Amino acid sequence: MTRPLHKPLARIGLFHFATNHRDPIGSLRDALSKHNDIGNSLIVLPEAFNNGEIYYDQPCLQPLIRADDTLRCLAAIARERDLIFVAGLLDPPRNSAYLIDNGRPRLMGHKQPHCDIDNPIEISYACIGALICSDARDNYRAVTDKTDKSTRAHKVICIPASMSAGTFDSPSFPLSGYRGKYVVLANGKPPPDGGGSFLANKVGSKVGNRNFDCLHNAIFLATWSELDDLGT
Repeated sequence: MTRPLHKPLARIGLFHFATNHRDPIGSLRDALSKHNDIGNSLIVLPEAFNNGEIYYDQPCLQPLIRADDTLRCLAAIARERDLIFVAGLLDPPRNSAYLIDNGRPRLMGHKQPHCDIDNPIEISYACIGALICSDARDNYRAVTDKTDKSTRAHKVICIPASMSAGTFDSPSFPLSGYRGKYVVLANGKPPPDGGGSFLANKVGSKVGNRNFDCLHNAIFLATWSELDDLGT
């Protein structure tokens, strides 16, 4: 389903969430405050963003911050900063992906096979799909196949994750089903236990900084041309 947007996205990126997990909204606002020109961007937030601590795949536990409260806060930030978020949120027993922009937050799907509700979503010149953590490796075909059928100029697969070290850790993104699409993986499990967050272009080349495996919170952004210039 198409959702209108006044102008095409200028950048895509992620929130690398490494510290202060008890205050996800405050941590996000602090990281955003370090960027003056950040509007008109798509930013992926990690899996279990509202959990309140580092997430270890226990979706039935009650998160520190309710999913509906988190969505309200994210929607307010999206309106204030002219942003689109794709976030992984816990709402027990569900582990879900949402798209949040200047309208009503949209539930895209849940973490498990064949649980897509509104996924991908077309916005202006972009088609945005979402896969939560291990689904990006094990159960991605339904979403990537539907994304392939879009006529939008830019196709993006967003991966809210809490992945262990060693997952997708190669210098390029290896899965052929993602070719022709940009990939944004926001990992909420920091090193050394967790793998790195990354951006990848349409041929699987990753943007540098060793997959953003830093030990502090940060927003990483890239324009389409910066990603395309990574080459093959």
